[in-house]
Amino acid sequence: MKKIIVVSDLRDVGLEILKLENQVNYCPEITREDLLAQICDYDALIGRSVCPIDKEIIKKGVKLKAIGVPAVGVNHIDVDYAQSQNIKIFNVPGVNSDSVAEFTIGHMVNLCRHIGKATFDTKKKIWDKNFYFGREIANKNLGIIGLGRIGSRVARIANAMKMNVYATDPYIDLDKFKEVNAEKLTLEELLAVSDIITMHVPLTQETNNMISKLQINLMRQGAYLLNLCRGEVLDEEAVADALDSGHLAAVAADVIIGEPRPGGKLIASRLLQTENFMVTPHIGAWTMEAQDRAASMVAEAIIEALK
Repeated sequence: MKKIIVVSDLRDVGLEILKLENQVNYCPEITREDLLAQICDYDALIGRSVCPIDKEIIKKGVKLKAIGVPAVGVNHIDVDYAQSQNIKIFNVPGVNSDSVAEFTIGHMVNLCRHIGKATFDTKKKIWDKNFYFGREIANKNLGIIGLGRIGSRVARIANAMKMNVYATDPYIDLDKFKEVNAEKLTLEELLAVSDIITMHVPLTQETNNMISKLQINLMRQGAYLLNLCRGEVLDEEAVADALDSGHLAAVAADVIIGEPRPGGKLIASRLLQTENFMVTPHIGAWTMEAQDRAASMVAEAIIEALK
């Protein structure tokens, strides 16, 4: 019987699949020190981005044959080193596309219509519509950075909302742009024409800090910016400056730099204290449907790899 350690949240449907043929240790709150001490006993490891799986951990996992991620991103794993040790890595691209795309639209509407702030103030018995003069989504220019599975789904929904859709992605062919009715632009062109910009790219050397002061200066005065991928794609100081100056009307993010484990404390940052910055705790994909799909797919992939 193979041994599998699960070091982050995993839905019951995935755990049940794993337990059919394996011994499973489900410990989503395990410390790094304990993981380092125990990993030598396990054939497979499943973990999300909240638990970095670096060279030190992989090196101590002398029995490891597979690493699974019940999500899309694998930037928390030292992929090159793992593969050099013949360890297979499995993620679940596509399972959360609808969830994240829907959440993106929700953030977009919230920014333009002040829903969160209006709810908070009204529950404090402040009833005054004049504080919440908003903007329509229809007929606005939407710029999508990254036209993969999630970006494409956002484009389709935005078209239904009568938005003018632009996108940039050097790795997607022109047919895909046409399929989702998005005009292909360079990043610089997109930033200049968009009223609302939403980011859906993986974290790589190329995308790290891809939106900084230079790129923000290209954006329209009063533009809205959304980040639904990884915190590190934004220069947070430059974003805070743009909010303080009013160059950006508002920013929404589902991710930040230095995300803690669930229940952990955030690292203090200027951006978190900046007015018109709306943030949620990385819940874009956190729906029952998406997480059930992710848990099932990663569990099945791990079982197959251990045969």
